Amino acid sequence: MSTQAEQDLERAIDKAKSFDDQYEIKRVIHQALMDHYFKDKNPMLMNESEPEKAEALFKKVGEWMDRIFGSEEMSDDDLAFDVDLPNKFKIEVTQNHEGSKWYLCAYDNNGEHFSSYDCQNEKGVFAMISIVSQEEMRE
Repeated sequence: MSTQAEQDLERAIDKAKSFDDQYEIKRVIHQALMDHYFKDKNPMLMNESEPEKAEALFKKVGEWMDRIFGSEEMSDDDLAFDVDLPNKFKIEVTQNHEGSKWYLCAYDNNGEHFSSYDCQNEKGVFAMISIVSQEEMRE
């Protein structure tokens, strides 16, 4: 990518951030979903070699983003993923875990478990991720 293209991309990202105060959390969740569905495969390379499969996976990621940040209810897919937050905290999110619709385990920047949360819907999951992302780093 050329230097000019990189600068243009940086400006576009900065502009997107200015329109959406939840940009960073959305980016982290989007990356967690991409990692979950694509696993160790490069999405762009898969799009070239297996376009139908890649399209289906991109669609799943998009549907989850719409469900998490939109108004749709999530289906019972037993989804599980990790969210690495900008403050170096980590949250493990599990759907349908031991009687909880959504179960979150939060770990501080030292990797120590500090709290668990039960959430009834995706809005609760998003709210807890937002709260934990504002925690102060621990020594």
